[in-house]
Amino acid sequence: MSNIRFLLSGLLACLLFNGCMKDNATEYVVDADFEEYVQRFIIEAAARGMEIDFSDTGLLIEYSDRIVDGASGYCYLGEHHIVIDKAEWTALTDTQKEYLIFHELGHCELNRRHKNDQFDNLLWKSLMRGDPLIGTQLNIPVPYHGFRKNYYRNELFNEYITAPVWSNPSFAIDDIFQSDKELIIERQNTPRVFEAPTEVGENFEMEFQINGLNSVPFITELTWGTGSQGFFVRIYRNFGTYIGALENGKDQQIFYHPTKDNLNKITVRQRDGMTQLFFDNNLIYHFDELPFNLTNIKLEAKDGTGALVSSFSVESFNLNKIL
Repeated sequence: MSNIRFLLSGLLACLLFNGCMKDNATEYVVDADFEEYVQRFIIEAAARGMEIDFSDTGLLIEYSDRIVDGASGYCYLGEHHIVIDKAEWTALTDTQKEYLIFHELGHCELNRRHKNDQFDNLLWKSLMRGDPLIGTQLNIPVPYHGFRKNYYRNELFNEYITAPVWSNPSFAIDDIFQSDKELIIERQNTPRVFEAPTEVGENFEMEFQINGLNSVPFITELTWGTGSQGFFVRIYRNFGTYIGALENGKDQQIFYHPTKDNLNKITVRQRDGMTQLFFDNNLIYHFDELPFNLTNIKLEAKDGTGALVSSFSVESFNLNKIL
């Protein structure tokens, strides 16, 4: 999703959009596509002791085809007026739509500005992350997904809360032993993995020993779940790795890592309600477990046309139940 930004100058906003001032400052005019997410914002505020109904300020949220600089939306500072890029909105998951509206209402209703502090593991401290961003910050999304959502909602309404436990994880590859595993599927020397396992259970581990990642011209992609829903790891040549979630066939990027080559092993471990991702036995990221049974696993390397890369191979693939 493109960076969510806001205009610093009300004068500039008026030059970009006709009639940027509302005739009635307390008028509530919210396009039906956005109403559900505004109501969620009101509910989350109430859960934290804050009453919001917009009766004193009004609220205008509308589509516009004149968003600039690739932004998804803008809040007009000093007004309760938000504009959303329609083309981007239709491509977003439900979670991303909620994030976008919450972020813009953070500006308009809560008078929050962008906050670009990061934890030691580089995850953002605030849902209000935004311009100006420098270097690889541009690549790192806010992981507004799963169990992390509650922290970001709390921080939205109180930016002085303490750091969450997940800002300093302690998972290790040797947390479980080989004796804790029961082999379900094993493959050797294959150009790709494409499996449809059954009855795997809630606790499992996938281990891929790979060869030739640094020769892949475009993307090496691992997905697991049901096909249209689940998680993905996408390693892009000369860029890095995105980790994310699939929601009804739409993507949500939730983490970026600079790994783009020189990787020999990928391990995915789902255990006790948590998924852990390891590259060469080093913890890269942890996130939610699948909300359904694992029925689809795919790992393949492709060039820019979508063709498989012959120089890439999976030397071994093991799927284990964790006992």
